[in-house]
Amino acid sequence: MNQSEIKMELKYIPIEEILSSVFQIILHIVFTICTRKIFIIFSVRFLVISKFERINLLCNPNSLVSKF
Repeated sequence: MNQSEIKMELKYIPIEEILSSVFQIILHIVFTICTRKIFIIFSVRFLVISKFERINLLCNPNSLVSKF
């Protein structure tokens, strides 16, 4: 391939494919960030709830029996 053929090859790269790949990368990054934030929020809530459960069991051990 000489230089003119390479230039012709470069001219025919469709812009839609480049834009779609960039868009897919952006979507992937956004999705990853959102899922991590959601996971962190739920895990923190679970930890807080379980902490309150432990405090509740310490204060009132009979509450465990009533649950089962």
